[in-house]
Amino acid sequence: MFSARREMLRKMLLLLAVLATCTSVVQSARLHLGIVEVVPGTGTMCNGGCSGHGLCVSNGNGAKCKCDLGWGSEYDITHIRDVACGLRTCPAGAAWSSASSFRPLGATPAVHELRECSNVGLCDRESGTCTCPPGYAGKACERMKCPNDCSGHGQCMSMGRLALRADAQPLSALYSNTTYGLYMGFDATDGTFKTPPWEAGKIFGCQCDSSWPVGLTSGTTQQAEWYGADCSLRRCPSGDDPLTTLVDETDCQGVAAPGAPNAIGQTGNKCHVNCANRGVCDSSTGACACFKGFYGSDCTLQSALSGGSETSIHPRMINDDRTMGQRSRNRRDTVTGKGVDDAGLYFNDDL
Repeated sequence: MFSARREMLRKMLLLLAVLATCTSVVQSARLHLGIVEVVPGTGTMCNGGCSGHGLCVSNGNGAKCKCDLGWGSEYDITHIRDVACGLRTCPAGAAWSSASSFRPLGATPAVHELRECSNVGLCDRESGTCTCPPGYAGKACERMKCPNDCSGHGQCMSMGRLALRADAQPLSALYSNTTYGLYMGFDATDGTFKTPPWEAGKIFGCQCDSSWPVGLTSGTTQQAEWYGADCSLRRCPSGDDPLTTLVDETDCQGVAAPGAPNAIGQTGNKCHVNCANRGVCDSSTGACACFKGFYGSDCTLQSALSGGSETSIHPRMINDDRTMGQRSRNRRDTVTGKGVDDAGLYFNDDL
């Protein structure tokens, strides 16, 4: 009986040895094949379970966290990674400025590489959002803001989009396929891959509104109604100077657009002449203060007081065309003291 028990014990020890050998062989094979084991992320394993934002994996050399995207994943663009997946990463954009990373001798150095918050903002590691400095906008601070959001009188557009518009200021005769306006893709002429400049989609400006068409062609005017970097200024009504009968100042055929010497107005193109050169334009309201003897929304109408060449400033503000002839708004002319209606006609009998 004692012999039988000893034989049973010997077999059990032999079985355990075989199992241990098999386990070692399997682990060796798994390591050789690069197989990793996902283990429960609880307790002290993998820094407390990878903060609930990753998987705890082991390749036989110990367990470590494989973080989720946005929490330090190998695919996230960040220079800060938490081994416990407890810190958020922020959106990335082309860096506004950066030193090139080290590269082997002969390699082409890269500039404007992808960086968190475009290397200009601060990343909030709790929320994963960028705090952009003044003048920058976008989830990754990847673009510039337009001043004052164009004051409600324009659209904020990238240089790439503005370059493709015929009415963008300053005007250009070649508004399509210019440097900023190049489309990304293969060039059929030479088979090369074309990309617009890196800043074409990062630098933004205002495209100001206008109640009249803007451009260099017939029926368009070379300047927009609203203007200025933030579109906060307004041009006054335009008109031909009534005292220069041999010249039409509003005719811009053959005339270069302001700030664009190579952009020439075509036949029928119009120049904008504030208040017909016979008044002072208030750019905050877009209304003309006509010189003495001139009236109308654009100061093109004359009264007997004009004397043909009078240029002293008339302090009375002239209403726009929508109020012309509305005698319900009659008031005193501050120059003569006489009554004058909105059409500039005197209605006092003692004139």
